[in-house]
Amino acid sequence: MSSTYFSRCLATMGRAGTSLVAGALLLVGLPATAFSSDLVNLFMQGFAGTGEDRMETSFIVAGPGPTRVAAFAFTPTGVAGGLEDPRLVLVNVATGRVLGSNDNWPDSADADEIGRIIASTGIDINNRAAAVIIELSAGAYVALVDGADGGTGIVAAGVADLEDDHSGGGDSATGPCTGQEVELPLVNTGVIGGAKGKARVRTYADCGQDLRVEIEDVPVGDYGLRVAGQVVGTIKVVNTGFENAGQIEFDDEANDPHELPLTFDPSGLMELTQGSTVILSRDFPSLK
Repeated sequence: MSSTYFSRCLATMGRAGTSLVAGALLLVGLPATAFSSDLVNLFMQGFAGTGEDRMETSFIVAGPGPTRVAAFAFTPTGVAGGLEDPRLVLVNVATGRVLGSNDNWPDSADADEIGRIIASTGIDINNRAAAVIIELSAGAYVALVDGADGGTGIVAAGVADLEDDHSGGGDSATGPCTGQEVELPLVNTGVIGGAKGKARVRTYADCGQDLRVEIEDVPVGDYGLRVAGQVVGTIKVVNTGFENAGQIEFDDEANDPHELPLTFDPSGLMELTQGSTVILSRDFPSLK
């Protein structure tokens, strides 16, 4: 994942900030305690207390090689009861060693890079946000978040891979294809009034592609995904403690445990179904 993708993740968290509630909530619907991948992609929001009640974002880097990541913590604008001055500490679980920490990101040795990422999000992330950029070998880690001034409150935190997902030329400036991304909302057919969803397709310079489809505000259960008339997968909707939501991801390199192989063209009519009934749909454009 490039720093551009990381900035989009931050922007997503900023837009979602007004719905923050006490108690950790995973934006990506993955287990908070262990996300195993060579490509870290974990985002949480919740309540950060003090001492043993610090918010913990735990993750696993599977390797095999080192992975350069950015860990961060900030309070989105407009959140009542937000943590005013978050502090972030990154710890190696096996050794207990503190690998990095930060209070205010402008004080970081990587402030220039962090500043560029924040600027590209287009959202208000102030100088009291915390961020650490570091290269991690395979292993288990935890990012601890509390208030630098002893304060408590709601905060957003996460870890993202800064390296390219497609080693064959993910830089949009090189390769036979144009690196681009399209994310569009799916249209509610009226069967389930509050149902919402969206689909995102990314194309890389090496012509690789990935697809993510999300659905929320529907009853718990299984929903089929159909693309251009072909059934390609099933989304399991669960209750996250905040909402009913589910997602499915495909990648033509599919090197993460949560990804399925992308063996079909993601363009054309995309439909989320319950049995034979279409709940959400969208005619998705081709990016190649």
